[in-house]
Amino acid sequence: MTGTGYQADAAAMARAVQGFEETASNAKTTMASLESELTQTLHNYKGDQAIAFWDLQRRLQEKMTIAVNELNTMSRLVHESNRNYNSGDEQVRESLTGVSGVVDQTVIHRLNP
Repeated sequence: MTGTGYQADAAAMARAVQGFEETASNAKTTMASLESELTQTLHNYKGDQAIAFWDLQRRLQEKMTIAVNELNTMSRLVHESNRNYNSGDEQVRESLTGVSGVVDQTVIHRLNP
């Protein structure tokens, strides 16, 4: 059984993961919308303006691709952190259970000759 402090922390971690996912999703949607608007606006430009605008759009697209990749990496790390946090409670319980077995076998016998 886990303690209430751990359960509250685990719930807070789950909310943080959900909040991050929502924010990352919103950022990706906004970037895709911006790219779409820029592409539509591009058709209003001709000549050198069009060339400069295409270049701007291309550079922005490259940066947005990098940003999406970074968001994906951060998402993976947030999920790994959450998974590690949740598995940590079980690992500590198992370690303490193992230690109590050793204590029962060695220390208690020495204290009660």
